[in-house]
Amino acid sequence: MSNLFIISEWFNNNIILGFLAILPIFVYSSILYFLIPPNHINLVKCQRYFIGGLLSPMLVLFWHFLFPNWLSFIDTKNMYLAFVFLTFIQIGLIEEFFKFLTYKYISKQIKTTPDESPISTMYYVLMSTAGFALLENVLYLMNNGPSVLLIRAFTAICV
Repeated sequence: MSNLFIISEWFNNNIILGFLAILPIFVYSSILYFLIPPNHINLVKCQRYFIGGLLSPMLVLFWHFLFPNWLSFIDTKNMYLAFVFLTFIQIGLIEEFFKFLTYKYISKQIKTTPDESPISTMYYVLMSTAGFALLENVLYLMNNGPSVLLIRAFTAICV
């Protein structure tokens, strides 16, 4: 049995692919959780921010549903301009705006204590973006196949 066959069979297993989608998020959040001083993080809040982060890609998809032709004014003859606009406006501005919007919405729903530290706020933002990245990894996996997942495992959550 060749090594290529073993690798292709490995990628055909949905459980392993699901594990690869979850692994980077679990690793990053665990490392930061154990580096933060004790009693700064509330795990119930983390769970709520993570679930909110899972819902935020749906807001991005809803945006594209409401405005399907909002990128039609880009001159496709100039590929560099189209690439810059796609990267900085579609990905940078819209996705980050909806991540921030879900974080702020959940923050208003959860009662925060006045002694909440900036470290805990940063961790809660991380959990919100981790939820976004998890669903985004799954969507990339479904649309583009497992080869994209290996690259995104290291680049999807850069904090």
